[in-house]
Amino acid sequence: MKYVVAFLYFLNLFDAAHAQLVNDEASFFNGKYDKSQIVSKQIENVKISMSAANELYSIQTFYFDVKGLLTRQTIADSSGRINAEFRFKYNSYDDLIQRIQRDYTLNSLDTVIFTKFYWDSLLIKETSNQPPLTNEYFYDSAKNRVKSVASLVSNNSFVYKYALLNAFDSLGRIIQIKRVSFANELDSIGTIVSNRKLSYGANGKIAIDFESINNGDSYISNNGTKSYRYNKNESLVEVIDTKGTRTKYKYNNEELITTKELILNIQDSKTVVIDNYTYSFRK
Repeated sequence: MKYVVAFLYFLNLFDAAHAQLVNDEASFFNGKYDKSQIVSKQIENVKISMSAANELYSIQTFYFDVKGLLTRQTIADSSGRINAEFRFKYNSYDDLIQRIQRDYTLNSLDTVIFTKFYWDSLLIKETSNQPPLTNEYFYDSAKNRVKSVASLVSNNSFVYKYALLNAFDSLGRIIQIKRVSFANELDSIGTIVSNRKLSYGANGKIAIDFESINNGDSYISNNGTKSYRYNKNESLVEVIDTKGTRTKYKYNNEELITTKELILNIQDSKTVVIDNYTYSFRK
């Protein structure tokens, strides 16, 4: 199971590099949030209260330094008791190099080390010790990341290998992402399991994200077409996919998220998850 979680986490990291930036808990988790907003608004921490069926079930708090880097995350239950805590360290490129995970329920402590390799200030490879995962990155002459490869080998046994192939327009915007799955260590060609095509609106932001799945893949779900809608300040206010999943964002006068509402339609049953955001600022 931990390999599946790690696989999904790093696929999210790949996709998040080209996703619509919005400072919600998913972006904080992936490390792909807009740090400039954290700095300009002098945000010290963000507290997110998560509810489903009108019942509070979790409280997550994200803490940032003066550079906008996430340094700590706590996960508490509805009573406010902290069940888990994460602490993060970065290198001179502001890339994550250590994540300390403390589980107070299981009384366990794990440290994940990320080793980074660079060429001309570009990240070309990274490895982690838990799990033993390797990511490699390839760029074109314009320094656009055109290929990302994630592979995991445990106890000298092949677990998985995936790649993302990216295409860009003349403005350097991602317009296509192909996801390739490799059956084993001898498979050098792979099979395309996802093909996403992105188009942009007049505001330069993603308007449509269409994804087609070419074959069955137990880890991949096809969300079909996603449509993005923005307010007059160009902040993302709604994402809708063809499965009926809808995500809505509300903002305060500072264009900071106050509410995120996720509406899921699963087997003719609607589930609503609401996250409420509060902020603390540096003095």
